[in-house]
Amino acid sequence: MVNVDSRALWVANSSFSAAGVLSAAHAWSSFLDRKQKRLFWLVPVMLLSAWLETNLNTGFAGVSAMNAAMYKHFAIDVAAFAGLALAFVWARRKAAFHNASTTKTGSAVSNVTAIDTKSIPNSDLRQAVGHFLSSADQADVASLGAIYDNNFLCVRIAEDGGQVHLNREQMLSFLNQAVKTASKQSA
Repeated sequence: MVNVDSRALWVANSSFSAAGVLSAAHAWSSFLDRKQKRLFWLVPVMLLSAWLETNLNTGFAGVSAMNAAMYKHFAIDVAAFAGLALAFVWARRKAAFHNASTTKTGSAVSNVTAIDTKSIPNSDLRQAVGHFLSSADQADVASLGAIYDNNFLCVRIAEDGGQVHLNREQMLSFLNQAVKTASKQSA
């Protein structure tokens, strides 16, 4: 039999509890975002965290095989991880949707993307940024085409880490299509 310091068990136990709650939160978020492929690794991570937390619990340390009390503790861990994670995800989403709805119900669209250009010290740059923002707010693709440099490159990074590089023509085509789609929807 191996004797392990109870503080070491407590640290390991706490770490696996935290890992279980975090993996459960990511699992709930993935489920609600309809990204079910992530569940194939998040759910096993949560279950493994609950199993390790149970086996490294000071009350069960040194037991060679799972018994009824350990299975009950494991089930409670899984339920607690899922419940706490759901509460965290719900609170986070409620706050995010509340912030999004207050932004949408604001006055003019220009206030949503308002940037204080007065803080830009260079007057030419301040004027260029103001012109760019004004053109973007008005969906004036022709003016934006005059503003974009011929060597313009937009790099977009997706949540999964993928990257897309858009040059000037691709970006203007994208904006032009968005304006056409928006005008069709408003009509």
